Amino acid sequence: MIGATVPLGRSSVFGSWQRATPSNDKLTGDDATFNVYSLGYTYDFTKRTNLYAYASYGKNYAFQRDAKDTAVAMGIRHRF
Repeated sequence: MIGATVPLGRSSVFGSWQRATPSNDKLTGDDATFNVYSLGYTYDFTKRTNLYAYASYGKNYAFQRDAKDTAVAMGIRHRF
């Protein structure tokens, strides 16, 4: 996994790439390398409350060749 976050005032932009290569085919019956690409954004309303949003795309999901997965999320987080 490799990732980076770039602070931009009260907001941040982040991205990451994850890769997993199976060492054998005993778990899934396939040997496809699994890659996940993600981009996200946060905005701080206050020190304890922020908005977040991200999107991820997975290729060869669960090591199955040509299986794809997409996830999108958005929410507000408050830390107590």
